[in-house]
Amino acid sequence: MFNLSLSNVQSLPTNPHVTDRINKKNEQKHRYEQLFSLYHPRKPYVISFINSLASEEELKNLCDIIKCATDFIFDTESDIHSHIPALIQVLIVQEDQKPLLVLLIETTHLPDILSLRFREIQKLFQYLFRTGTNLYSWGSLEDELTRFQIYQLFSVPVPARIFNVQYIFTKWFNEYINKKSNDNNSNTTDNDDSVIINAPEIDSELFLPPIMMNHLKVINNELWSLQDAIAYIFYKHLLKRETLRSWSIGLDKRLLSRNKNYSLNYRKRLIQYADVVTTTTTTTTKAPTTTTTKAPTTTTTKAATTTTTKAPTTTTTKAPTTTTTKAATTTTTKAPTTTPTAG
Repeated sequence: MFNLSLSNVQSLPTNPHVTDRINKKNEQKHRYEQLFSLYHPRKPYVISFINSLASEEELKNLCDIIKCATDFIFDTESDIHSHIPALIQVLIVQEDQKPLLVLLIETTHLPDILSLRFREIQKLFQYLFRTGTNLYSWGSLEDELTRFQIYQLFSVPVPARIFNVQYIFTKWFNEYINKKSNDNNSNTTDNDDSVIINAPEIDSELFLPPIMMNHLKVINNELWSLQDAIAYIFYKHLLKRETLRSWSIGLDKRLLSRNKNYSLNYRKRLIQYADVVTTTTTTTTKAPTTTTTKAPTTTTTKAATTTTTKAPTTTTTKAPTTTTTKAATTTTTKAPTTTPTAG
């Protein structure tokens, strides 16, 4: 078993404005919960645990899959109590249309550092980070990966190309809103090539119109949160309450080293919380507007599924094109939607 010294772990920095920021986020979360139904991933997915129970054969099979892929979506979590970096989520994007494959790498439950299995996990990261691969995350992946160097699985910087989807989305949304605002006076509608999209009618005091929300983001020099993006693109509420949790307890119920003070249902909730799947969804975003506009010009966003972004509108627009989402899997097992199967 890999032993971690707490002296090697950096504590989270204190900030006098953190409490106020958290309160505002909680208020916003409650508004979204009241206004929208819960967001669910649009693609089924399967879970593969990477921890001390992973066999050499399983790890080699995963390495073979990773070697055949070039696009990967990342997210990480730290334990709320110890602040120890505890989990790396990786979604492997493949060419087929099978369920997505999500790796849950439990870094506080790794095999012994001198074991063959540990070296296989190191090799897995070598293939993930090799030259020519594309890594996507909502936020700075470099900063997130740096904290995990204590486990000696990899070193930063990595040879792969890294894309901050949060930055890409923020820039694209602002450009799209501004373009449509400038085009409003010259819009015409072609009835032979248009559809009516029924956007929900929402009290503007509870939910700012997209153009106003974007303006606030710009003047405050603020990037879009994943929760805001899901709300304004899909009119759905993204549950984020699992973000600050005890991620080091051992999510895999088979682990002998798991913290037995936590229930199976608690583990299931943490397993089902997968930001990497949601980040995949935002790569095929539709930007809402509040006025009649011409059909949006297709904007290509380089992100997890390398698909094209489209923009819906609350009134009449030209028909959007169909977007195909890439998917990945290593098994023919039916992908869980409520209770993922331990890999």
